[in-house]
Amino acid sequence: MASDVRVRLYFHESFQDLVEKTILTHDEKTGKNKVDFNKIVRMPDELSPDKAPMGEDMRKGLSLYMSGCEKIEVNRYMLKELKKHVKTSLVPLTFGKVPLDAVSYFRMIGGKENKEEFQRLFRLGVEQAERIMEHGGANWVDWRYRNWGTKYNAFDTDVEKGHIDFTVSERPCIEAVRNLSTKLPQIPFAMTYAEKDFGKQVGFMLVRNDDIDQRSSKILYYSECAIDLGRDLWGIKDRYQFDTRTKKFVNLSKEETQLNA
Repeated sequence: MASDVRVRLYFHESFQDLVEKTILTHDEKTGKNKVDFNKIVRMPDELSPDKAPMGEDMRKGLSLYMSGCEKIEVNRYMLKELKKHVKTSLVPLTFGKVPLDAVSYFRMIGGKENKEEFQRLFRLGVEQAERIMEHGGANWVDWRYRNWGTKYNAFDTDVEKGHIDFTVSERPCIEAVRNLSTKLPQIPFAMTYAEKDFGKQVGFMLVRNDDIDQRSSKILYYSECAIDLGRDLWGIKDRYQFDTRTKKFVNLSKEETQLNA
């Protein structure tokens, strides 16, 4: 399971005030400013958990709706097409792996005795499809992954001259930074990120007005570059190396201290 990701957003110092005004909000609890993705692109109130609930029924309902089958009678060909359609059309960011169980569930409720259940689920699917078309997401999680690239808002903000550091959960906020670049098209941004699980999910992105530089890249897991960038972003002073044989990190700083003792 992915852990927190530390992000550093670089920009020219001459744009400091403009960038801060665009992405920071005042935190009443700490008395400091913090990065707020809602200032970059605000999530519609219609997708809040109470208005756009999530759950297994929602997932199955959208699967049924996207199959294009509005009738209960299902033959073998329709089941094959449903499986194909669900696999190619469902939003992977929201639902993860393709819910192939939707096919067996479709077959299970295919009898006339389950007509009401079928219609209930299908209506849920229609509601979600309408939210996707109108608001750009089936629910708050779907929308945030599409527009922020991560599930939750930023936290642990540190503002420095020429860059702002902050932390996000699970995934780097690539979509949020891309949206910021379209909001401030005159500013070239550079972003580096590293997961707290040392040496994993590390990379950098250069972007201006949603145009991502081809040099942007993810960095190979546990490589020297990934480890060094992770140390820098998370403020770790000791030097490490990943032992591919034992699959563990070796603290080089401690070994050097012991040798020099």
